[in-house]
Amino acid sequence: MSDAVNARYLTSGIVIALIFGTLVGWLTPGAAPYVSWLGQIFKLSLAMIVMPLVLTSILDGMNSVGDVRRLGKIGGKTLVYYIGTTLIAVTIGLSLVSQIQPGVREAKGDHKTAVSALEANAPLDETVNRFQGLSAAERTGLTDVLRRLQEQSTPLPQQKDALLRWLGALDMRARAERAESTQPVDPPSAGTFLRKQLDKALVNPFQALASNNVLAVIVFAILLGGALTTLGRQGREALALNRTINQAIGKIVGLIMLFAPFGVFGLLVDVVAATGPEVFQDLGKYAVCVVLGLALHVGVVLPGIAWVVTGVSPLRLFGGLGEALSIAFSTSSSNATLPVTMKCVEENLGVDKRVSGFVLPLGATVNMDGTALYEAVAAVFIAQLYGVALDLPGQLMVAVTAVLAAVGAAGIPAAGTVTMAMVLAAVGLPLEGIGLLLAVDRPLDMCRTATNVTGDGVGALVLNRWAKADLHGEFDDDADTVVK
Repeated sequence: MSDAVNARYLTSGIVIALIFGTLVGWLTPGAAPYVSWLGQIFKLSLAMIVMPLVLTSILDGMNSVGDVRRLGKIGGKTLVYYIGTTLIAVTIGLSLVSQIQPGVREAKGDHKTAVSALEANAPLDETVNRFQGLSAAERTGLTDVLRRLQEQSTPLPQQKDALLRWLGALDMRARAERAESTQPVDPPSAGTFLRKQLDKALVNPFQALASNNVLAVIVFAILLGGALTTLGRQGREALALNRTINQAIGKIVGLIMLFAPFGVFGLLVDVVAATGPEVFQDLGKYAVCVVLGLALHVGVVLPGIAWVVTGVSPLRLFGGLGEALSIAFSTSSSNATLPVTMKCVEENLGVDKRVSGFVLPLGATVNMDGTALYEAVAAVFIAQLYGVALDLPGQLMVAVTAVLAAVGAAGIPAAGTVTMAMVLAAVGLPLEGIGLLLAVDRPLDMCRTATNVTGDGVGALVLNRWAKADLHGEFDDDADTVVK
């Protein structure tokens, strides 16, 4: 199946799964236990492939950089620029998702609605679903309370009393937690924080692979990849073998994604049966959060950098990149857009061919501002949705892993969705959240690819200015184009 056919199948299949999953979960919530195994298979398949994907993707990214000893000034400046702008993008995403909180719900039920549901002899699921602000554990507890009352044929007045006592205890616990959260908490010292991260990062790589320690695997892959690039022919052969393995893993990922519509169906039935269709309001707020973050980065940060460093105005920048951005938006592929991006920056923005020939291919592999921003927002959104509190170290871990996962993401459609598993695994978040995100992923994929390509174009402009003094030392002096 070609990439174009595969993309059309995935998009249409997920839309169909979205519709039917919502209807089944809403109208027949009792069917959830019978179809949730489809979502479980999808989740376990993603979990199976995460660690091999992390290792081989990072090694392949190091192979794209080339011999680390020969990066030179231009190579070093390029990597510093790419990492810097990606960190800015992640910071924007984390700030927005922390402020908007798309996965945090206000409790919509109260004591009166619960009692009225009991009086109307409403089904158990309907009564529980009146409380959209409950965590999964609290929802389970309420379900158990109501089920016991029904199984014991408890008279209605006693049912009311038992339910109100349970809700009262819940309210008290919530007030205590809010009071506790307002108390000043001493942050860990820099030494303590660093020691904890080193304990996670510097461990036996085989143990890290077996225990899903993403940070340690990334650190080891960077060190191993950097060392292999210095070993000449033997190192190139090892990296070529890794590229073949990485491509094979990509085929496995493709098979998993073929199953994605069925997995999304099972996950949505389960989620909608438990929470009601209101979950799509959360997804809508999440999508708005991602698009707003991408708009800020591509509309303010990147044009600002181009204007300050190179003097190119935003109007000239987007006019020059217009053709590349249209192709990026329609194909959702940085690699497919690369030839057009090179043509645009060279002919419309005056970038030296020697600079664009080095900076842009590298950027299509390692410079994924939009992908990193999306992954950071998605990770915190899933944490909010499942009631998991991410402290400052957790958010820093999300930021670092999102940057490195974006480096390992190939410039192909839906790559960010797959590498999203790296970020979730790094902070212990449930992988089934990915299936929920797939419901709105296609339009977001188009937006973040356009952001990635804009970042590459601005990077070529910036490096074109920074590379003036380095061109003749590191590139072929016979090039016809002169930096202006």
